[in-house]
Amino acid sequence: MSLLNIFRPKWQHSEPEVRVQAILALGPENQDIFETAVTSDENPEVRSAAVRKLTSITFLREILLKESDTDIKRLAETRMQEEIIKTLKGHRIPATQKEFDLLSQVANTRFVEDLLRNMPSSELRLALVNLCSKQGPLAQTALKDAKEEIAQAALARVESESLLQDIFQNSRHTSVRQKAGERLKKARESKDNGENATMLLFRKREALVQQAKRLADDKKFMDKASEFAKLMIEAQGLGMGPAQADLDALYQDFQEKCAAEVKHIEAEEQAREAKKSKHTSLLQLLEEFEMFVNEDKVQDNMSRIKNIIEQWKQNGGNEDTQLAKRYASAFSRFQRALATLEETQVSQQSVLQSNASREEILEQLKLLTDKEASETLERQVKGLTRNWESLPLLEGEDPQLQTYNVLRDQLSQKLNAMSDELRKSFEEKTTQLKAIIESIKQIDENEDFREIAKMLSETYRHWKEIVGEDKYRYQEIWKEYREATSRFQEMQQWESWHNERDREAILEEMTLLAKEEASKEVLFKLRNLSTQWKSIGPVVTARMNEFRDNFRNLFEEIMSKCAPLVEEQNAERQKNLEEKEKLCAQAELLASDTADNWKDKYKTMQQLQEDWKAVGQVPKENNQPLWDRFRAASNIFYTQHKEFLKKEDGERQKNYEKKVLLCEKAEQLKESTDWNGTSNKLKQLQEEWKETGPAPKSLSEEIWTRFRTACDAFFELKRAHFEEMDEVKEANLAAKEALCARLEALDLDPNNAETVQAVQQIETEWKAIGMVPRNNVDSLWDRFCASSDKFLDRRAASDPAIKAEIETAKKQKEAMLEQVVTLTNNAGANQSADAVRALQPEWKNLPRCGTEEQELYRRFREACDDFFNSRRDQLEIQEQARENNLQKKKMLCEQAEQLLEGINNANLQNVMNEVKHLRRLWKEIGAVPREHSDKIWARFNAACDAVFAKGRTDSNDSKEPQA
Repeated sequence: MSLLNIFRPKWQHSEPEVRVQAILALGPENQDIFETAVTSDENPEVRSAAVRKLTSITFLREILLKESDTDIKRLAETRMQEEIIKTLKGHRIPATQKEFDLLSQVANTRFVEDLLRNMPSSELRLALVNLCSKQGPLAQTALKDAKEEIAQAALARVESESLLQDIFQNSRHTSVRQKAGERLKKARESKDNGENATMLLFRKREALVQQAKRLADDKKFMDKASEFAKLMIEAQGLGMGPAQADLDALYQDFQEKCAAEVKHIEAEEQAREAKKSKHTSLLQLLEEFEMFVNEDKVQDNMSRIKNIIEQWKQNGGNEDTQLAKRYASAFSRFQRALATLEETQVSQQSVLQSNASREEILEQLKLLTDKEASETLERQVKGLTRNWESLPLLEGEDPQLQTYNVLRDQLSQKLNAMSDELRKSFEEKTTQLKAIIESIKQIDENEDFREIAKMLSETYRHWKEIVGEDKYRYQEIWKEYREATSRFQEMQQWESWHNERDREAILEEMTLLAKEEASKEVLFKLRNLSTQWKSIGPVVTARMNEFRDNFRNLFEEIMSKCAPLVEEQNAERQKNLEEKEKLCAQAELLASDTADNWKDKYKTMQQLQEDWKAVGQVPKENNQPLWDRFRAASNIFYTQHKEFLKKEDGERQKNYEKKVLLCEKAEQLKESTDWNGTSNKLKQLQEEWKETGPAPKSLSEEIWTRFRTACDAFFELKRAHFEEMDEVKEANLAAKEALCARLEALDLDPNNAETVQAVQQIETEWKAIGMVPRNNVDSLWDRFCASSDKFLDRRAASDPAIKAEIETAKKQKEAMLEQVVTLTNNAGANQSADAVRALQPEWKNLPRCGTEEQELYRRFREACDDFFNSRRDQLEIQEQARENNLQKKKMLCEQAEQLLEGINNANLQNVMNEVKHLRRLWKEIGAVPREHSDKIWARFNAACDAVFAKGRTDSNDSKEPQA
C-alpha cells in the first residue's frame, strides 16, 4: 500500500476497490468529485461508480460524446435519461426551449409511459405525444389523460385497430370515444369494400379531374400554374383514358383565364403608371408653389407662380381630391401674401411720402408690441425693419436708434417664443402622425376588406384631428401617408371581384352536392356552404339577384333530397327535448329545495348547466320556451344563493373586524426591537389570521395588504438589524483572530512578567469584543483556548495555588459529568431536565482545567446530548402510552353509552353493575394527553351519571305506596 494513501482522500486511494466504495459513500453534493473521477480515473469500475452518482445532464451528455468504453457510455445514457425524467416530472411552470429539447431526447425511450402518466405539465405532455410513436403509451394517454386536447392528440397517432377499439369503449372523454369510433368505422368500411384495381384507377382519374377544377376555380389561380402543370404530367403518366378530353378542356380554359388575367393586370398597371406620372408632375408643381408661399418668396417669383397656376389648370389638377385640397390651401396663402405685399407697399409709400419718418416707424413698432405673436405680426415687423434699414444709417448713441433696438428685441423675443412653440408642436404632431403611418403599414392585406376600410377611416379621422387647419406644414409626411394607403385604393374593386368568384365557387360546389346521395355529410356540407355564403362580402348590384336566386334553388333541391335524414334528426331532437325537460325539472326541484347545503347545491346546479350544454339541439319551436324555463329555474336558484351569500357576508364582516384588530396589533409591534419576542408574537398573529375566516371580497385584498405591510415592516427592520450585526460579527471575528495570532506568537513563559501581563491583556480584550458569526464560534474558541490552556498548565506547574484550583475545578466538573450520566436513566422526569439545564451554566462559571478542559467539556456536552436524546425518546414513549390510554378510555366511553341506550327496568341492576366495573377499569388506565383529559372524562362521567340517575328514579318509584 502506498504511503501517500494516508494523506489522500479515499476516493483517490491507490486501490480501485477502496475508490469505488468511497465514491458510493459520498453524498450527492460532491458532484465535482464525481466529475473528476469520471474524467481522470483510469479504472472503468471507478468511473462507472462515479457516473451512477452524477446528476448533471450536461456533463452526462459530454461523457456520451467523449467516453470510449461502451458500458460506461450505456450507463451514462441511462443516467442522463433518468435525470431528464426527474427534471421533467418536477417541472410545473411554463415550459421553455430547454424542456422541449430534453423531451426530444426521451421521446421514444422506455420512460415515455411514465412521463405521459406522471408529468404535471400539460404543455410538455402534449409535446411528448406529438414526438412519440410508441402505440401502447399513446393509447394509454388517449384513455386516461385528464386533458381532452392531449387525449385527442394521442388518439390521432394511434394506428392499431385493437387499441382504437379499446379507446372507443373506455376513454374518459366523450369526444375521444366518438373520434375513435369514426376512425374504426372508416377503417372497417375500407377493409370491407376492398376496391379493385380498375375502380381505383377510375377514382384516381376522377380525383385528378376534380383537383384540376379546384385549381382552375381557386381565388389565387394565377399562383397555381406550376401546380396545374405538375398535375398534367401526373395525368399523362397515369393515363386518363376517356377523362383526358375533360382534363385538356379544363387546362385550356385555365390557360386562357390566366392570359386574360395577365392582360387585365398589365392594363391596370399602365393606367396606374399614367396616373402616377400625372400625379408626380402635379405634385412637383404644387411643392414648388408651396415652397414659394411658405418661404415668403412670392414677390421675387411672381412670374413663375403665375406659370404654375396656368399649368395646374391645364393639367386638370383639381381631379385629384387630396392634391386639390393642398393646392386650394396654398393658393389661399398666396392670396393672403399678395394682400400683405400690397399693404406693405402702401405702408412703404406712406412712409416715403412722409420723408420716411423714423418717428412713425417707432410708433408702429410700439403698437405691434401689444399684439399677440402671429404670422401677420412677423410680416409687419419684417416690413418695418426693411423701411428702417432703407433710411440713412444712424451712428453712436442716438435715442431713436436705441428705442428701435429695444422694440425690435422685444418683438424678436415674442416671435422666437412663437417659433419655438410651433416647432415643438410640429415635432410632437409629427411623431403622432408617424405612429399612424406605421399602424397603416402593419395592416394585413389578407384581412377582410370591410375591417380594413374601417381601420383606414379611423386613421384618417385621427390624422385630421391632429393636423387641424395647419395642413401645409405637414405636406412631407402627408406624402408618406398617401404612399402607405395607396395599396388599398383599388382593393375594394378587387374585393367585389373576388366575392363574385367566391359565390360562383360555392354555387358550383352546391351543384355537385345536389348530385350526391342524401347523407349526414351532405347536410353538414350544405350548412357549411350556407355559412360561407353569409360571410362573403357584397358584390355588384347587377348580379346580386342572380346569385341569390341560384343559391335558394339549389338549397331547396338539396334539402328536399335529404328530407328523410332531416326526419331522423328531428327524432333525435325529440329525444334531446325529453332530456332537457328532465334537466328543467331537476333545476326547478333544486330551486325549491330549502336545505342549507348550498355548497353541494351550487355544484349540482353547475353540473346541470354543463349537462344542458352537452345535450344536442331540440326542435326549433321548443328551443326558446325550453331555454326560458331552464333559465327561470336557474335565476330563482341563483337569487336564493345570492341571499345566502348576503348572510355569509355578515360573517365575513365580523371576520373583517377581527382582522382589523389583528392589523392594529401588528402595527403596534412593527417598530419593536425585541426581535425574538416580537417575531413570535407576529407569528402568533399570523396563525390567528389563518384561523379567522374570509373577509368580504371587496375588502379582502386591502386588509391583507395592511396586515402584510405591518409584518413586513418589522421583519425588514429585523433583517437590516441582523445584517448590520453580521458586519459587526465579521469585524469581531477579524479582531479575535488577531488576538489568537498575538497569543500564539508569545513564548507563554509563566515566569516572564511581561508575558503574563500580555496574556491577561489579551484575555481582557477578548472578553470586551462582541459576538462572532455562529459558524466560527467553536473553531475560534478552540484556537484561543488551545494557547490559553497551554499557558494555564505552565502556570500551574510553577504555582501550587493555581494547580490546586485547577484540580478542584476538575473534580467538580467530573462530578457534574457523573450527575448528568446518572440523571439520564430518568430523563423523562421534568426535575431531571431542570437539573441538567442548571448544571450547564454552572459548568461555565467554574475555572478552566488547562489542556484537559476541552476533553472534559466534550464529554460533558456528549452526556448532555445523550440525556436530552433519551428524554425525547422517553417522552415519545410516554406520549404513545397516553395515546393508547386515550383509545382505551374511548372504548370505555362507547361501552358506557351503549349500556345507557339499552337500559330498561329488567336489566337496570345488571347495567349499573357493568358501569361500576367500567369505572374500576377506568381507574386502572393511566393518563391521556392533556388536551383530551377533561373532554374524555366529561363524556365518560356523563354516561355513568345518566345510568345511575336512571337507577335512582326507578328506586324512588318502587317506594311509592300502591293504590
